[in-house]
Amino acid sequence: MYRSLLVPLDGSQFGEHALPLARAIARQTGATLHLVHVHVITVPISVDAIPIFDEALDAQDRAREQTYLDDLARRLSTGGALSITTAVLDDPIAAALQTYAVAHDIGLVVMTTHGRGAFSRFWLGSIADTLMRCAPMPILLIRPQETPPDLEQTPMIKHILVPLDGSALAERMLPPATALGALTNAAFTILHVIAPEAAGYETDWPTAWHEAGTLTAIRAAAQTYLDRVAERLGAQSLVVHTAVINGQTAPTILEYARDHAIDLIALATHGRSGAARALLGSIADKTVRGATTPVLLYRSPKAALGA
Repeated sequence: MYRSLLVPLDGSQFGEHALPLARAIARQTGATLHLVHVHVITVPISVDAIPIFDEALDAQDRAREQTYLDDLARRLSTGGALSITTAVLDDPIAAALQTYAVAHDIGLVVMTTHGRGAFSRFWLGSIADTLMRCAPMPILLIRPQETPPDLEQTPMIKHILVPLDGSALAERMLPPATALGALTNAAFTILHVIAPEAAGYETDWPTAWHEAGTLTAIRAAAQTYLDRVAERLGAQSLVVHTAVINGQTAPTILEYARDHAIDLIALATHGRSGAARALLGSIADKTVRGATTPVLLYRSPKAALGA
């Protein structure tokens, strides 16, 4: 499933924190690693308040960006054979990345949640936000650290958390997640969070406990659902655990991940924007922004059709 990986870079150490995990996946799968930077035209020189495009300066910047990518490719190739290709693309950034991904049959985009560009462009954060709503392939988002990345590191994904809400849309995350977990024989926990509003309450759980009978029935139904999913995954020789927890959805997902040594959270997203995003994409948004572990997001093509 993951035969070609795309890593967008903006010239910063923050952006490079995506590289260790991307390289590990590429080596485990034999995938080609695509390192790309989107060139944004150098701010023109102004003469008498008239902007003048400096073609020579722009060419120097483009060459510098290509050199940066080629140097990273050489560093990543040490220690074993690895297929790497580099490319400097043209602005606009999100459209260029998506076009490249489709043209090169990219199976997975690996990138940090934000970057601080040495090329005077701080674009990774907003681009990650855009791609997670429109890209037709899974996106693996990594929170960067303040320290420089260790490119010799080989991160291991041993425990994957997959929150499910009982919908077919959420379950579309399962194939990308299990394909990634199979590379390291990872265990899986499928989690169902019962939020107060899902149980028909507009308040917090202390009040809801007064209707314990209703809550018990909801929990039982959720557990039955997870058991069915776990049985399907178990038939694929996967190690699967289940958990049903009461609470607000995103905070509960993040707390569970912290408390159970989760290495990766995998979530399906509706990939919508505007008012619909506030209603349907807020769980993915809050999880990405609060997670300290990598987050795998997938916007199924059927989600764009309202399926």
